[in-house]
Amino acid sequence: MNYYKISVIIPVFNMKAYLPRAMQSLHEQTIGFDQLQVLMIDDCSTDGSYELIQSYAEKYPNVEAYKTEKNTGAAGEPRNIGIAHAQAPFLMFLDPDDWFTPRACEFLYARMQEDDADIVGGVYRFQGEVEDTSEPWFSPESKQKYDLPLQLMDALKNRLAMWTKIYRREFIEREHIRFFPSVYGEDTLFLCECLSKARSYTLYSVCVYNYRINPQSVTNVQGESFFKKHLAEMERIKEILADHPNEAQWMMGNLSTYYIQKSIDFESLGREELTEILLKYRELFIHEGESVKENVISVLVENHREDTAVSYILKEREERRAIQSELQKNEMVLREKENQILAVEEQCRELQKNSRQIDHELRVANANLKHIYDSDMYKLSLKYYKIRDGLFPQDSGIRKGIRNLFVRVKQKNKGQSQIKNQIDQFHAYGKFKQMDIITTQHTMFIAELIAQQLTRLNIQCKIYTGEPEAYLDIPYVIICPQFIQKFPKAYIAFQMEQTVSSRWFTKDYFVKLQNSCAIFDYSLTNVEFFHRPENQDVRSRVYYLPIDYYKDYKPLSCNAHKEYDVLFYGDAKNCERRQKALSELKKHFRVKVCSEVFGEELYEEIKRAKVVVNIHYYEDALLETTRLYETLSLNTCVVVSERSKDTTEEERLENIVDFFGIDGIDDMVKRVEYWVTHEQERNEKIRENKRILEERPNAFSFFFKRFLLAYDRITFNEFYQTEKDFVTLDTNRLCLSLPESTARRRSFDQDNHYGFQCIPGLRHEKGWVGCGLSYKFIFSKALECGMNNVMICEDDVIFPDSFEEKLEQIAKELEERGDWSVFSGVMADVGRVKVSDCKKDDNGYLMKIDHMVSTVFNMYNHDMFMLFKNWDEQNRDVHKNAIDRYLESKDLGVYVKIPFLVGHKEELNSTIWGFSNVEYSTLIENCQQKLLELARDYRHNES
Repeated sequence: MNYYKISVIIPVFNMKAYLPRAMQSLHEQTIGFDQLQVLMIDDCSTDGSYELIQSYAEKYPNVEAYKTEKNTGAAGEPRNIGIAHAQAPFLMFLDPDDWFTPRACEFLYARMQEDDADIVGGVYRFQGEVEDTSEPWFSPESKQKYDLPLQLMDALKNRLAMWTKIYRREFIEREHIRFFPSVYGEDTLFLCECLSKARSYTLYSVCVYNYRINPQSVTNVQGESFFKKHLAEMERIKEILADHPNEAQWMMGNLSTYYIQKSIDFESLGREELTEILLKYRELFIHEGESVKENVISVLVENHREDTAVSYILKEREERRAIQSELQKNEMVLREKENQILAVEEQCRELQKNSRQIDHELRVANANLKHIYDSDMYKLSLKYYKIRDGLFPQDSGIRKGIRNLFVRVKQKNKGQSQIKNQIDQFHAYGKFKQMDIITTQHTMFIAELIAQQLTRLNIQCKIYTGEPEAYLDIPYVIICPQFIQKFPKAYIAFQMEQTVSSRWFTKDYFVKLQNSCAIFDYSLTNVEFFHRPENQDVRSRVYYLPIDYYKDYKPLSCNAHKEYDVLFYGDAKNCERRQKALSELKKHFRVKVCSEVFGEELYEEIKRAKVVVNIHYYEDALLETTRLYETLSLNTCVVVSERSKDTTEEERLENIVDFFGIDGIDDMVKRVEYWVTHEQERNEKIRENKRILEERPNAFSFFFKRFLLAYDRITFNEFYQTEKDFVTLDTNRLCLSLPESTARRRSFDQDNHYGFQCIPGLRHEKGWVGCGLSYKFIFSKALECGMNNVMICEDDVIFPDSFEEKLEQIAKELEERGDWSVFSGVMADVGRVKVSDCKKDDNGYLMKIDHMVSTVFNMYNHDMFMLFKNWDEQNRDVHKNAIDRYLESKDLGVYVKIPFLVGHKEELNSTIWGFSNVEYSTLIENCQQKLLELARDYRHNES
């Protein structure tokens, strides 16, 4: 015997990415998760959704997983299966990409008991990409009760959505109400039938449901197809409301506005098809509309003038296109003018900056000259030259000999002082106009990725497969430097080997890495290896550069003739584990192995395959992201890959690559078999992968330009304009973290119980400049997002156990005061500060001072955003322009709590200065003691 209060029915089709949020909302229900019978019905998903709901069913006794025999194409049949298995006295429906508000089930259940109704409903709110977590409950709460069928018309007018309601199961079974299977718009039909047969319906103005605006929903993806099928199904309204003709007529008219607008919007519907639609579904286009165009079309259809109505629709489209075209032209002109204004403003700022610099240099030069003129050495030099000119006239032989000797000595010293160091040479190239690439054949894809980025920046590039005959006086990127013997003056090494094996990491290879001016690495696991103490001479020059998709790389057709089921390319002869996996594949499929095939020849082979399979060389290997992204960039087949120890790279490919477990040969065969035998699903997967990879921000582009920014090859504005979309601010709680500082990030992730989003920090050869660039980037984004305040910590922060409670109290006090610019959670230095306010409570002192130092944890009010955005990254005076010193010079309302709100991890190293955080401990303690004394003095003087 069950004791469930509510049966929640969830139809599922390819919603693996969204299901966890829906499941989370059920766990959050105040009625109690165990009071819910959760029925999840999968409609033959292809993205692993069924496996996910199975895992939920195995984990939770109140969750049940079902699956349709074949895909039904709509949510009706899965919901009917759920109704058939429901055991609780009440039913609720939840779509897998939406979620309930926390009190939804408790509220509707209680109202159902109080009102003794067949249906009780609430309202919903829309949710975009960034979840709105504000309190959704409306106040005051209003209630409208409908006596049915007497007030059926009023109920239909306020029906809202079927998934915002709770239904009495006895009523659903008694009236034999079910969803129409394989029908679009089945939710509207279901609700209309429920209302037409119910005794009573109560609607409350309480938000119980979060509706996600999902571009992947059936409605949005199907477009015109959905529209036409929806028209066909809505004629069933007359059948459902047969005993209520007035209500049926009103419902059809209520839908007309939607249909008329869509007939205008869907421009692929031509004259013939539109005429056919208007003739076939004329009743759905006849009503008294709210706009002139709706009434015109309605009257024309009502009077059997469908051809004229179609002409009117086509004319509306032309006028709309003309308006849109004119708007686009005006926008282009406006953008051009804005760009011109920005360019002039930038020139003015540059001139002002140059003027200030020149003025500063003149003052320094005059001061130095005055110092020289006043010196005894200058006066002695004047006497020397006077004696010299008297003893050795200008044209004398001795005078000429001395001059020639000085010239030879100067030339010799100049030769000895030529730039020898790789990094100095790289700097000497400045804003270079050309950067060439040296690669092996098997890493040509990476060379093409780099060349693509350089071309976009108007930097010339030539790719060599092997050493060129002679090196030019330009920087080079060398991919796999272990194969090169002779090196240019300045080169960047792209390290491609896996540090899980010592196969390539010889002493000679390390020398080649050490001699480079920078090192790229595609894996954070490798990056962590280079941050070990024994590799400290290279770690500061290691830059994380993940591989990613290359849009329009080598366009191939996914519908090309497929000669092979499976293709594997790479070294298979010398790897026993690869041979074992391939032997098993050959028992079931047509398998092609390419070991020494590259470039166009390889791509032709890939084009002929249905599936490319990736098997690791080592058991504990990193993910071969080069092979995976190269294949994905061809957009011609599905990729099945073995999982790896490189979780960061796997996460970026989840739901794109079909992964199987390490050494999971049986699982591999099953996954390959599915894609080989399901051609339609395979082609859909290829198209979906292409869409996802093209739409998401490109990690390779972001991190490559991040490197160029670190060496001043591009400006911050150039970087921000092209790469700002790589980072989205999903919350106002942010953690600034360098991807390369893996130990710090891992430590922070373990302690991050407070919803902080990690933002990849920017870098610079001068660490403090990189820190400033990172803050400038964040606050530029915050301004664009319209945020009011931002909380930023760095990844070596320590949160106290009572962090959330203390933070809530501080935020409340700051809001009451309203005069704050910054709240500082911890300080390492305080300098000469002036205390202007101090309040004591049970937790210590809340002080207001006039400036701040330290950026480990701070909250920033909106008036600070422009200060950060206007920080001048070209000013390289660390004593004045390091971001904390820059802020210290401003007149700010800074609040700080004593004792400090947060701490600072001593066991980690500073990413800016390189030394251990232990050196900060004494500074922080002294700073806290000084502030405590200032607080007590202020309180004493005030009293």
